[in-house]
Amino acid sequence: MRAREFLREELLSGFHVYGASVRVKNPSYTTSIDVAIFAKSPAMARLLLQAQYGKNSIVSNVRKIDQ
Repeated sequence: MRAREFLREELLSGFHVYGASVRVKNPSYTTSIDVAIFAKSPAMARLLLQAQYGKNSIVSNVRKIDQ
């Protein structure tokens, strides 16, 4: 996973790297995207992803990525 390349950067205290799958619906197709995000908790990661990809997107499999 390419996200591990970015994990070497120093994180702010309290923040962790989370990975998730986001299902995005468009008028002509639906696709699933694997993403990485910096957040303090899995719930915060889910909310940030829903804000970024829209409330109609489905965020699943939110997990902490170990360094």
